[in-house]
Amino acid sequence: MKSLMQQALGADWDRLPPALQAHYRFGTSTDIGHLDIEFPRFMWPLLLLLRLVGALVHRRGRGVATRVEK
Repeated sequence: MKSLMQQALGADWDRLPPALQAHYRFGTSTDIGHLDIEFPRFMWPLLLLLRLVGALVHRRGRGVATRVEK
């Protein structure tokens, strides 16, 4: 079964890097790595509000250990 992303991209799916294909394939996946987080200072109040509802990350950092489960 093809994922929604595979269906949306059609033939362009094959042009995605292998890591993105693995992430967007149908089914579950876990990606582990490190993330650099940056944002402009003026966005801080908005990020704090979004953090209250569980969205996004509210702090900057370099090489932050990250685990994404889908």
